[in-house]
Amino acid sequence: MFSLKNPVTRGFIAGILSALLLGSLLAHRAELQEARRELAYNISSNTWYVNELILETVRLQQALADVALGNTTITDTRVRFEILWSRVNDIPRYEVFSSAPIKAQVERYFSYLEDAEEFFYGNGPYPKSDIEANRAELESLATDMRKIWIQENASLHFINVASAVASTVPRQNWDEIFIGLILASLFFYMTFELVVSVNARKKEIELRQRAMVANKAKDLFLANMSHEIRTPMNGIIGMSDLLSDSDLSEDQRIFSNTIYSSAHALLAIINSILDYSQIEAGKMELAAAPFNLHDTVFDVAALLAPTAAENNTEISVDMIGLEDMMPVGDVGRIRQVLTNVIGNAVKFTQDGSVSVRVAKQQEYGGKVALKFEISDTGQGIPHSKLPHIFTPFEQVEGGTTRRYEGTGLGLSIARRLVQLMGGEIAVQSELGKGSIFMINLTLEKSGETSVRSKRDEMICVGKRVLVVDDLEISRSVLERGLEQLGMQVVVAESAEQAIRTLKSEALTGRRFDLALIDDQMPGMSGVELLLQIRQQSDLDRFPAILLSMINKVKQNKENAATEFSSVILKPVRRDHLVAAIINALKERRGSTNGAAA
Repeated sequence: MFSLKNPVTRGFIAGILSALLLGSLLAHRAELQEARRELAYNISSNTWYVNELILETVRLQQALADVALGNTTITDTRVRFEILWSRVNDIPRYEVFSSAPIKAQVERYFSYLEDAEEFFYGNGPYPKSDIEANRAELESLATDMRKIWIQENASLHFINVASAVASTVPRQNWDEIFIGLILASLFFYMTFELVVSVNARKKEIELRQRAMVANKAKDLFLANMSHEIRTPMNGIIGMSDLLSDSDLSEDQRIFSNTIYSSAHALLAIINSILDYSQIEAGKMELAAAPFNLHDTVFDVAALLAPTAAENNTEISVDMIGLEDMMPVGDVGRIRQVLTNVIGNAVKFTQDGSVSVRVAKQQEYGGKVALKFEISDTGQGIPHSKLPHIFTPFEQVEGGTTRRYEGTGLGLSIARRLVQLMGGEIAVQSELGKGSIFMINLTLEKSGETSVRSKRDEMICVGKRVLVVDDLEISRSVLERGLEQLGMQVVVAESAEQAIRTLKSEALTGRRFDLALIDDQMPGMSGVELLLQIRQQSDLDRFPAILLSMINKVKQNKENAATEFSSVILKPVRRDHLVAAIINALKERRGSTNGAAA
């Protein structure tokens, strides 16, 4: 009932002791009151200071545990680090800390803080091994400080109290002895409270670590089950695909296609969950090999182009100057990151555009810093949701009335993969205007470049080309790419402006050698524009290339086969564009020579 483990009992005892101390002190002379008050203050303040030092050490250790769990970042722990440093810096001002064991422990604190400063204020990366090493050192510091304080200073302060009391016995009554005993009792009580509070905190940390171990065991199980779960799903998809190719009735074909599409959707969800579990379990390993950055980005854009076309959304890619770059990295994981982020932009953009820009920031020490910027004109993200956009299973739309499907793991996996590769990912968004995702990656340079022949490109030098596209980013990418080939570029943002440009150029006797025309323009399509140009006898019959979204390619090839030199799929790859331009210019040269003969 009166156990010291009960906080009420401890408070009752502390209250009685404090009341007795106060009554006794009031009965003595003023100078004795001052001496005893100063002694009590020194004992309690020094004990409080040790308590705060140990607790701040434990708090910093817990903050690192949260970093290991992914709940916070190293940047957020810097405040705790600075508080601990200030506590240690104040220690030399107190005489009570003058014993040799405590001095040695203080030196340990200073040594650790100086070594750890680079870790807490560095730019990363922050491997789990480094985080665990810092946590272990902090736990050792707190445990040793607590033991030294109890062993060295408990007896020391008891002797100080006893000596102070004994020195007053000849001059004072036995009340002063009683006061000394009360002070000693209070000191031991406060020491006991310190030990109990630190032990309680240690037990809490142990329970949290057990929970982490259990959670890691779950992640390991899911990671190991990856193959076992995917294999039967692939079997269902394969068999339903074969079934669709067999002789089925119309209803049976509908059922088979439903099984196929549903299995694909389920496999995508399973893959996301298993990838996330592998990352959480620490089993995700990165490969390193040279790869073509230009082809990787365009492959992702081409993969997502059909989905974007269904939303009447156009994907554009700006990689001017990076066509031959061959960095070293895990191309599969980089492709996965881009697929998740660009796919997210496509999903939330209707009747708009998604722009992918890749730029080289700097080169140093055999490395190259790259910045990927994926911007869209979609619905945007509410400000309140931005801090949680990379949280697992978090979605902008919640509840059962969501318009968009998904597990909420795509962006979370992208962030974890970027962090594994030593990079950073961030987002800016304005509701109703769209979002911009920024990815910074630093990759090794391979010293290799993709091989492409520039001999045929000489035919492009000096040729005049008209670019007609209503999307500004597409016009900009095409203009800079064509200028890189040595061509003279004139741009028009609509079919009407293109016709006005052609007529004004014809009046001055200046002719175009080629035209690149976007098919998806408001008011007049690219096919209709070229037919109108051909019907006007005062305009030159230059070759033209049609730029089309994937859902219009087949139709455009059939409708414009006799008018356009070729039809190119958007987003336009440089090698496809160059090949189409060279063929068109060679055809024009051949027809001109034939007419002259």
